[in-house]
Amino acid sequence: MSGLNAGMGSARGDQLDAGFAKLQGEDFQYIMQSYEIIVGRNSKKGKVDLDLSVVGGDRDVSRRHARIFYDFQHRSFALEVLGQHGCYVQRVLHHPGGDPVKLKSQDLIQIGQTQFYFLLPARPIFASFAAQGTP
Repeated sequence: MSGLNAGMGSARGDQLDAGFAKLQGEDFQYIMQSYEIIVGRNSKKGKVDLDLSVVGGDRDVSRRHARIFYDFQHRSFALEVLGQHGCYVQRVLHHPGGDPVKLKSQDLIQIGQTQFYFLLPARPIFASFAAQGTP
């Protein structure tokens, strides 16, 4: 799965390397380096940020299955279901058209047959930059 990790940052221990959050599956990791990503499968019609077909995704994974984003109003990450088959967060099925689901660190997400954890850094990334003297 080295191709999946290429260009997605890296993790050392429990600290993230220049990312807002990490999605950790059994065979992959994805470092979120933006406030919003689309999870699904790549197709001729377009590309997604995290392509689950590369890690054994199945036909139950829509091209644009879910959006994981930082909700500035609520100051937390959230998941919006876009795919027709829905997805599970902490073993609870959520359907498209519903309210976004607030994500907490270590929440288990399942899209199709692929499971992965949503992980936040041990301390806010902004605190890391402040400690380094980064403006």
